[in-house]
Amino acid sequence: MNTRIYYKEGRSCGQPIVSSVIDEANFDLLMRCPKPQSSFELAPDGESGFRDHFRHIQIDAGYRDYSASEGSFHLPPALIFCDDNDALFPSLFYFVARIDGRLEVCVGRGGGSAKWFQIGDSFEAVTDNEVISRMENSIEGILAFLKNYKEPEKPEKRKITGRELKRGDVVQLINLLTGEAGEAGGKPPKQSLFSKIRSSVAPPKGSRNGDLADAVVKMAASPTDYFDSNEAALNDYQIFDPSGNMYLLYLAGVLEERHVVATVDWKDGLDEVLFALKSICDVAEVDIDRKKFARKSTERIFSLLSEVIETKMDKTLFILDTDSDSYTFGLIEKGKMEELAACGKRAGIEIHKI
Repeated sequence: MNTRIYYKEGRSCGQPIVSSVIDEANFDLLMRCPKPQSSFELAPDGESGFRDHFRHIQIDAGYRDYSASEGSFHLPPALIFCDDNDALFPSLFYFVARIDGRLEVCVGRGGGSAKWFQIGDSFEAVTDNEVISRMENSIEGILAFLKNYKEPEKPEKRKITGRELKRGDVVQLINLLTGEAGEAGGKPPKQSLFSKIRSSVAPPKGSRNGDLADAVVKMAASPTDYFDSNEAALNDYQIFDPSGNMYLLYLAGVLEERHVVATVDWKDGLDEVLFALKSICDVAEVDIDRKKFARKSTERIFSLLSEVIETKMDKTLFILDTDSDSYTFGLIEKGKMEELAACGKRAGIEIHKI
């Protein structure tokens, strides 16, 4: 289950609710849901099956506004419930969302042909006490699971073999990607790779290119030791275990914060890819023929999208290989792709055109 809730213009459309179970305290607790997961599939209850609770529950702790040619949308934190997880937006689903400073309960209708920007039109208030009771029972089941959940004992760590990266090459690569000047005594890039793209976004505190390169080099050289010393900070980037590709995931995470790259899952569709693209690029929405993208893999979507972008503008898409099941991608001037790939090769970080 990977559903998002899109409110049009952030307007409230549900039934306000506060009960002994559906309240701010429990909602906040679930929004901070620890591992192991944020999606749950509950077991049937004896002969009654799923009559008293929902089978699928998803926790979406996101909170963001999103503007597109289809309109302005608000994605609130939400608990989403359904019995049949039959589409990205299930044919029938219910949710509790925090919007306008309160909790409200709604029903939504999707299905295989549902468009993300139309889903908010289906939202209606829920007043059926039986539905609300099923929500409460589902929440109580998750809370009981989390209360009794214990992290499995971790096996003895095997020290991961690292690799040596040259700091100067890594700094140069980051300078090229971000379009920022080099460190004192170093040469700045001749020209920003990002023309009219968000290269002017100020980097977060403590993530100056040299500092970022230091972290990447140390992480690559000794993944296990670096993780043990910096676990809390790495958790913020969804890195929960040491690995040989940890430095690549961290680099991608910091560049994402700077709106230089974006990341999507290997099974995401066109809407998710376009949503991510708009987080790094101030270009108008690319006019595409959606029929050509129907039923295509994420890899094929990127290939087709790259063709469209290259036809309509002086840009191309590139992939920063993180050796994972996600795609981290960015947008650069066509004439700079070879320079970027060569710089990545010197730094030991694979970057290639889609």
